[in-house]
Amino acid sequence: MITTLLLDLDDTLLVNDTNIFIPSYMELLSQHLAPILPTEKMVHALHQGTQAMMGNNDPDKTLAEVFIETFCSALGMVHEEIMPHFDSFYAEQFKKLKHLTQPIPAAHRLITYAMENQYDIVIATNSLFPLTAIAQRLEWAGLPVAQYPFTLITSYETFHYAKPQLEYIAEILAKCGRHSHEAAMIGNDLLLDLPPAAELGVAVFHISDDTDSPYPSGDLDAAIQWLQETPPDSDPTRCTSPKTLLARLRGNLIVFAELENMIREDQWQRKTSPEVWAPIEVLCHLRDVEKEINHPRTERILKEVRPFLNAPDSDRWAEERGYINEEPSQVCDDLTQARRRTLSLLEVQPLDAWDQPARHAIFGPTQLSEIVRIFLEHDILHIRQIKETIAALDSIQ
Repeated sequence: MITTLLLDLDDTLLVNDTNIFIPSYMELLSQHLAPILPTEKMVHALHQGTQAMMGNNDPDKTLAEVFIETFCSALGMVHEEIMPHFDSFYAEQFKKLKHLTQPIPAAHRLITYAMENQYDIVIATNSLFPLTAIAQRLEWAGLPVAQYPFTLITSYETFHYAKPQLEYIAEILAKCGRHSHEAAMIGNDLLLDLPPAAELGVAVFHISDDTDSPYPSGDLDAAIQWLQETPPDSDPTRCTSPKTLLARLRGNLIVFAELENMIREDQWQRKTSPEVWAPIEVLCHLRDVEKEINHPRTERILKEVRPFLNAPDSDRWAEERGYINEEPSQVCDDLTQARRRTLSLLEVQPLDAWDQPARHAIFGPTQLSEIVRIFLEHDILHIRQIKETIAALDSIQ
């Protein structure tokens, strides 16, 4: 069933014609930076930085890191010389653009409906702006961050991919611990919002009065009705193209790399009940499954003819191997390195390699694409487990 809503912001929750807003933003920013930068030089560097963010394919770099590196390099300046001026722009000048926007009353109704029905709410705006610029636009929409429990806001400080990359949607799903069939995307853009989400198996609704839209469409009130009427989509097997599987692998890798900073030092060995794994045990399990099951299976399918894949009882390893005593930082590093090895192996495979057959001890006849889908589902199961454990531990502090 759908549990998570991905909501675009501009021209979805807030009237904001980007054809007017972006030129005005550029002019205002140019004026603010004029004392230290010639306008033409700044605009050129800003364009380079934006293009670098939109094309980023490095899961180790946030878009903020990509932008700052590219922008400063284009100007021949260092971070400390220029970025404080950006900070003051967003603190003092960005609000002057509010008059170009207009709140949409139905946005409040949609958010209220989502909250009443306990959806996770993601503000899935393009992650090319800092959080403050998004928070200010949400306030202009009548949806201030302080009053609404948004699960996630996709800003350039925390995201590694931008629209319309599939990895942008995959990163959201991984950070929320959700499968694609558990999410719905509501947006207005037929390039940036809907096709990438739909390709990954996310249900989509088009904010538009276009009766010829290829997707369910209408205004925000119609979107509420669509959510009420759309039957749960419980088929997680429909998106198994190499492109979508690789996107999900990259999205999950980002979360693996972030887990060390998500969990407090005093939470790693704590359990919510005796039979539930502590976070460190979950992480060790993911590491060893990646190293001893996922990667070897992938190699065997690619090298052997219809190999038989056994199904070891990896749940026993937590007790047998003493996971509870392992060092979190090292485990996080080992897990991310193991996943990078698997990802690197798969990224270079031709399309027909994904159809290579195998025989699984439990699932019977299978192929590489299905095996990859299975370990992606396994990732999400345990990412969600860690998130739920952390939330439970936080609630009893």
